[in-house]
Amino acid sequence: MKILLINPPYEIQRYMGKLSKIAFVFQPIGLTYIASYLRSNNIDVKIFDSQIEKESIQEVVKSYNPDVIGITCVTFLVHSCIELSKLLKKEFPDKVIIVGGIHPTIRPHDFLQEKSIDYVAIGEGEITMYEFVQALKFGKDPATVNGIMCAREGGVSGGMPRELVQNIDDFPAPAAEDLMKEGYQTSPDTRTGDRVGVILTSRGCPYNCIFCANRLLTKGKYRTHSIERVCEEVDNLIKNYNVTQLFVQDDNFAANKKRAKELCREFLNRKFNTKLSWWAEARVDCVDEELLFLMAKAGCKIISYGLESGNQRLLDKIDKGITIEQIRETIATTKKAGIDIRASFILGVPTETREESMRTIKFAKELGINQVRFALATPFPGTKLWDIAQEEGTLDLSDWRRFSLMSGYAKGLPIYTPKGRDPKELAKLQRNANLSFYLRPQVILTYMRRINNYKAFRDISRGAVRFIKASLFPDK
Repeated sequence: MKILLINPPYEIQRYMGKLSKIAFVFQPIGLTYIASYLRSNNIDVKIFDSQIEKESIQEVVKSYNPDVIGITCVTFLVHSCIELSKLLKKEFPDKVIIVGGIHPTIRPHDFLQEKSIDYVAIGEGEITMYEFVQALKFGKDPATVNGIMCAREGGVSGGMPRELVQNIDDFPAPAAEDLMKEGYQTSPDTRTGDRVGVILTSRGCPYNCIFCANRLLTKGKYRTHSIERVCEEVDNLIKNYNVTQLFVQDDNFAANKKRAKELCREFLNRKFNTKLSWWAEARVDCVDEELLFLMAKAGCKIISYGLESGNQRLLDKIDKGITIEQIRETIATTKKAGIDIRASFILGVPTETREESMRTIKFAKELGINQVRFALATPFPGTKLWDIAQEEGTLDLSDWRRFSLMSGYAKGLPIYTPKGRDPKELAKLQRNANLSFYLRPQVILTYMRRINNYKAFRDISRGAVRFIKASLFPDK
């Protein structure tokens, strides 16, 4: 059998407005894991990523002629996913269409009610997709496969929920030929090399922030690849694909501090630090001075911290589990280690006042960091933030495409606004916060220092112009 896995058309300008011109274009790493697992079991698989492909999806379906079409879906792609399924089912009625990903896992009925969608996959997809394909191949009922649901007369049928695989080394490495296609890129503010690769050294995060949807797919479990497995993947990206910048896409690189240190030591042992730079995401309460200095020696140039707020009351409200003092101490230690910091803050969390929003913006500037993102609180399905927004009655579900962290730059108003706040005020505040942060001399000088060749000059200068235009003249 032949399987086509699709990352559906991404209306990025609707999601980010003019910021879309400088946005990340990252590999759909979940699809690449599924593809590799299926291929390891002698199944023919092709990935179509609408972000970068030049052919139309219809042309690919005609030429490749798959038996099964799998579409991945997150919340802001629900509309796109459903419209794509309708188009494909109309033109290719004999193809079996299945959707999966975070949103179908949390709200399968959004898709089960669509006649153009035959099946929904719940949870992690590697083994579920393999058993689903095997059931089709041998004439068995796919609805008996654990992790599969479908609409039938009289209701919904499906197998039991699938347990998570504990040893994720059982899954083969995502195929580098899929990861390293032309067209993927990082954003100018995270640029530390000319050719970017991505890797996943772990899955999941054991923490309970009320806004995080990623943990819903992994059930809050934290599982890691072995040090040897990770280094083999990095070595392959360096030797065969000339990667000079690596994005470690873990939800929390330092969730296991001891392992993170061991991984950095092995990076040093293999001299990866002389061949590429990398950046990762972590929590401020998961790192210490030893780890940060090891990360810096091992080639880490940027670490991204979710700081969220400059108000302790709100950090407690969103179950972040950190303190203002921890933030200050970790930022100081990270700077001492020589790692640039990219901090994320959230404006508009439940009960937040305008004064508290302004305090968060001021706090970000006081930290002496050079990269930041002010996002808007977005209540994704299944999160505690979603429950709060539902209880407040302030959530508009008329258009899933409005579920954007950067909706202050895009068409339409923010999907969620705390009681007592005005959505227009919140959208403008997001733009002003980002713009006022980056138009400071110390920040501008930081980016000028990163210019070491013409390509860096082009990327950074072009990104700066586009960022300013997006902030001053947002999409209406």
